Amino acid sequence: MVADFIPDTLDITAIRVPKLVGTPAGVNDPISVYYQTASGGAAWQALPGNPYDGVNSSWVNVSVLGLGAADYITAVKWDFGTIPVGYQERDMELQSTVLTVDRNGNPVLAGDVIVNDATVNYTDFNGAQSQTKASSLLIKTPRPVADLDKTASSGNVNDGGLVTFKIKLLNHSLAARDLTDPVLADLLDGKFAYVPGSWQVVNKPAGAPDPLFELIEDYQGSGQQLLRWSWTGASAYDLGINESVEVSFQVEVPFGTIFGTINNDAYLVDWGNAELDPYNGVSTRNDANDLDSDSDAAETIYSNRANTYVNGRASMDSIKWVKGQLDSAESRFPDSGETVPGGLADYRLVVENSGNVPIEDARVLDILPIVGDTGVVDLSPRDTQWVAALAGPVTAPAGVTVYYSREVNPQRTEFKANVPGATDPSWSTTPPATITEARSLYFAFDGVTIQPGELFELSWPMRAPVGTPTDGRIAWNSFGYFGTRVDTGSTLLAS
Repeated sequence: MVADFIPDTLDITAIRVPKLVGTPAGVNDPISVYYQTASGGAAWQALPGNPYDGVNSSWVNVSVLGLGAADYITAVKWDFGTIPVGYQERDMELQSTVLTVDRNGNPVLAGDVIVNDATVNYTDFNGAQSQTKASSLLIKTPRPVADLDKTASSGNVNDGGLVTFKIKLLNHSLAARDLTDPVLADLLDGKFAYVPGSWQVVNKPAGAPDPLFELIEDYQGSGQQLLRWSWTGASAYDLGINESVEVSFQVEVPFGTIFGTINNDAYLVDWGNAELDPYNGVSTRNDANDLDSDSDAAETIYSNRANTYVNGRASMDSIKWVKGQLDSAESRFPDSGETVPGGLADYRLVVENSGNVPIEDARVLDILPIVGDTGVVDLSPRDTQWVAALAGPVTAPAGVTVYYSREVNPQRTEFKANVPGATDPSWSTTPPATITEARSLYFAFDGVTIQPGELFELSWPMRAPVGTPTDGRIAWNSFGYFGTRVDTGSTLLAS
């Protein structure tokens, strides 16, 4: 049994009947709740509904007890009977109002501390037991209570998409004063871009003005946009008790924004009251970024956060450029370069991470042109009409290992399984002594992470053998590539 004798500075307004939670459910005794009143003295009176089954908790308002105008609750007790092993009580609570003058006629002043004791009496294997615990309540001056909330239209967004944020400021019903001249702010993460003209007032009290809105680019050199809404000056307003204002705005997540969680906070950065309390769940911090532009980075402000997760979009692109001896500029498929018999043609292969997820351990396979060849991944004929020969080693960036093979149709299970007629490539990092014998090139990006938007280039010279036809025949080249995405560890399909 738990008993709470009420201090003479509190007026109880509601009593909560708790619940009991345990396994197996439903083997607890019923819960009975009793109360004493000033007029009833030491007599315990049963709360309406006794006994309760303890399955769910519920509030009982004192107003339904039929007390006289001058009567009040002086004590409450909860009788749990026998509590099974492993069971726990939940939601044993009282609601009260702090009196301005206590039951003895003494004023209740700011700075006073109200101490409330609760005592539990029970019997265990050692016999009768009793424990008392105290809770202290500091009385403050009357003030507003700010409840700040920020929400996002979606917890997930694709890069290139939009997110709508809402910021709600409530002067909570627990407040004792209006909230004067509030100023809200949002310092957008650098991965967000405010959509011009998108902000609007979602809700406000009747007669309240719209706030003054400011958009400040590159706030204090941070590279971030500051949005600020002020109910000051020509838009001055005092937010009454249990009144709220709510604004919304949109941001764009630029295409290519790297995957992952973006944290974004809304702030209450200024107000006209000398004292203010935050409601439960509202964070307190210093105004380190001086979001109200008053040059005071040590003052206290309040915040609430909404997180947005940018979905991963894994994508790799690779382009093969060629510049023949007769060309003034590079070309790519479907165009072709031009050279002369015995002349050179420079190949440049560009591998790009075109997604928003870093790619690691990429692989590229290039089978050089030969009459009768097929594609690397798509085995359709390439229609090559003459043999193009490697004329020099491959130039590759740091971290990329180049392998050479003499095989014209190498086994390539990473790219394509069960290729008809494929042979063991016997890859080597050393090119053949007669370099024109190299017919396939393999590039391993081991330990290399290609960041979104990053490019890697590989280049090498090719030669058209003496005697190559000059009647417009073409030697086609193609390649395959894939990589591993760092967010899931899965391998992209070879392309």
